[in-house]
Amino acid sequence: MKKTIVVVCFVLFVFSSLVLLYILSSNLSPQDNQALPEGDVLPEPNTKIAFIGDTGMGANFKKVLDLINAEEADAVVHLGDFDYTDNPQGFVSVIDEKLGETYPYLVVAGNHDRSMWEPNCNSGKGCYSEIFAQRYITSGIPVTLEMLLSDKYHVDFQGIQFLFIGPGRVDQGPEYAQFLDTTMSQSDNLWKICNWHFNQEKLQLGGKIDQTGWEVYDTCLDAGAIIATAHEHSYQRTRSIINFHTEEYPKVNPLYQDPNDIYVYPGSTFVFVSGLGGKSIRNQDRCLPSEFPYGCNQEWAKVYTSNQQAKFGALFVEFNYDGDPTKARGYFKNIEDVIIDSFEITLKTNEAQQTTTPVPSSELSPSPTNIFVPSVSPSDIISTPVITPTQLQPSSTTSPTIIPTPSELSGNTCGKSDIDDDGRFSIADFAEFAKSYGIGGNTCADKDVDYGSCGGRDVNRDGKLNIADFGAPGIGFAQRYYPKASCAI
Repeated sequence: MKKTIVVVCFVLFVFSSLVLLYILSSNLSPQDNQALPEGDVLPEPNTKIAFIGDTGMGANFKKVLDLINAEEADAVVHLGDFDYTDNPQGFVSVIDEKLGETYPYLVVAGNHDRSMWEPNCNSGKGCYSEIFAQRYITSGIPVTLEMLLSDKYHVDFQGIQFLFIGPGRVDQGPEYAQFLDTTMSQSDNLWKICNWHFNQEKLQLGGKIDQTGWEVYDTCLDAGAIIATAHEHSYQRTRSIINFHTEEYPKVNPLYQDPNDIYVYPGSTFVFVSGLGGKSIRNQDRCLPSEFPYGCNQEWAKVYTSNQQAKFGALFVEFNYDGDPTKARGYFKNIEDVIIDSFEITLKTNEAQQTTTPVPSSELSPSPTNIFVPSVSPSDIISTPVITPTQLQPSSTTSPTIIPTPSELSGNTCGKSDIDDDGRFSIADFAEFAKSYGIGGNTCADKDVDYGSCGGRDVNRDGKLNIADFGAPGIGFAQRYYPKASCAI
């Protein structure tokens, strides 16, 4: 009898030990049983970053900084357009007052900051590059003046890699994408975030035009890096995206369509615009209607503009969330302490990803359910990209090439831009086309100053929108609004 009791006790001891080991391993391991690549740099637990842009330096900006303080963010990423009044010293004094002189404040310049960016800017109120270089030193972040002036630098903060570039202010070239590609390929950081100010038209919902080129977006997509932008004074966030520039709209990841469950890995990421830092609030011009699931290709997960009665606020992302270094929690909170958007990000580290048969974009539902069939890897999706008849799939180091091939469209192949209906878009069509963009009386519809009071539409930058702007660049501008590959130029 005693021998039987001893055996039973031994069996119970072994069984309970196995159960305990299972529970401990489940709690300590990343969710989804992901094996972390050896040598990866992980975020410090619960690292929270606030993303803002287009702030000004008035009362609204101060309320946003108070919100950031209240949310106990570990750092701010400011995505450009600081004070709008050419007062760098005054702007930074607001930050120092609200957050402290050593608070980590990571920046990339916007179009409204350029006149005060370079050293010796002769403002009498300091120059941004010099002031922020000193502030980085005070904060213990190894960023030099030379790095800021290069428009290409990166910061490793609490285990997260932040990459800052300045495309959009100069003619597009490969140097920005090359910097991103080289830096991320040499990085051991599990999480990477690409940050810049400007947008592409399809990746914002206001009136912005293409200003960065697709190469930088594609490079970050290929690396599985989050993409953070501002410039448009509103907030919007995409679903998980696998192709940015298909024929019409970005393509939603068919594996993960849930708008509040984002998956990031090489070939899948998401983009957000966080431009409600305090300056102004703009309306939704694209992808109407203004209610979920919105229009276009239903690529937008959340939209917060004047159409949705937006208030100023910040996007917060908390990494290494709930004890899992592959998880992050994002939420946008406004200055009235209301959470407008809430979502979870999963960084997939497995070589073999789970997938399902792609669902046509027209069948996306507001709350789709993921169906997993563990037989196809993400590389299977990436290796068969969507290629339209008019463009080659770009790589991380080459710009997309547009191939003008005949279209099967019936009727006027040049669209509304061909005023005289002769099958060509030429000088004869310009006057009527341009009127809708403010040519009458040399006034300008676009008051968001990029190159003067007429913005990017003022091709020769003379402060007027007129016939002199209709050279080859002008035609290119018009084509972005009415693109017809078969339209003779």
